[in-house]
Amino acid sequence: MRRINHYTDDSKAFLHSIGNALHGENKTTYLAMENDLYIKYDEYEGNLQTLERLSPLWPQRTPENNAQGTCAHDMYSREKKDISNLWESLKNANGGKTIKCPLCGVRDVTDLDHYAPRSIFPEYSVHPKNLIPTCHECNTVKDNVWLTKGGHRIVFNSYFDNPLSILVLLNSEIKIDQRDMPYVALGVNVPDVRPKGYGIMIRTLHKLDLIPLYWEQVNNEFQTEFIKLSAHINDPLTKQVFPTLEVCWQARKHEYNACLANEEAVGEVNVLLYHALVNSPEFDGWIRKKF
Repeated sequence: MRRINHYTDDSKAFLHSIGNALHGENKTTYLAMENDLYIKYDEYEGNLQTLERLSPLWPQRTPENNAQGTCAHDMYSREKKDISNLWESLKNANGGKTIKCPLCGVRDVTDLDHYAPRSIFPEYSVHPKNLIPTCHECNTVKDNVWLTKGGHRIVFNSYFDNPLSILVLLNSEIKIDQRDMPYVALGVNVPDVRPKGYGIMIRTLHKLDLIPLYWEQVNNEFQTEFIKLSAHINDPLTKQVFPTLEVCWQARKHEYNACLANEEAVGEVNVLLYHALVNSPEFDGWIRKKF
């Protein structure tokens, strides 16, 4: 999980542009509720760090407010010019290239997730700070349940929450299976003192089912890295440079450790892999025995 840059222009102007492009009865409905939406936009902007405090403009649909709620809900469409421009704005604000999903860190973004769900908060259906790029899988699994029974947000907000290192959440270590083959095992860390942000990140891991995804990805990367490692150790040139296997292996571990100094650039999967390669006594013994 990581922070990404959000839309920085006037959110109300963005809303007005979309509302003003409506036609007929929809435009009449929008203009009748525009000031109410502006008030809710101010509420959103005032609670960027505490979005769980938001209250719906229409907590219950009635014949009187149903038209407004439906109109607000349906203002969002990927085909709208302003939404297309928002995609470009977010892309440019985040390096001008395809954004990796800020929740899983593995798949490319394809969707704009309504962080405060559109089914509960149709008034924020086109609030640009409520539209967060995600992959389709994370967006789908996140769904509409966004608070715990205790009122805590379930999923990490990639615009406004501060991320922790994946190593605060998960431990990775290389184990040897019954066939005498190495694999990377993952486990959840439960620190005695939980740092700020730990709860929402752990809830995100479980809600989006990211641990099995990381397990698969890390072990796929490990198989590739192990082939490279084996070739490196067995290379005659390597044996000329390093007097012993131990010196060679320690030098390699130093390289892995150096990669861990820039976790955001390396990504969650490789952070877990390199941590396992550096901190696995069982694998150390296996390497010495095999090579």
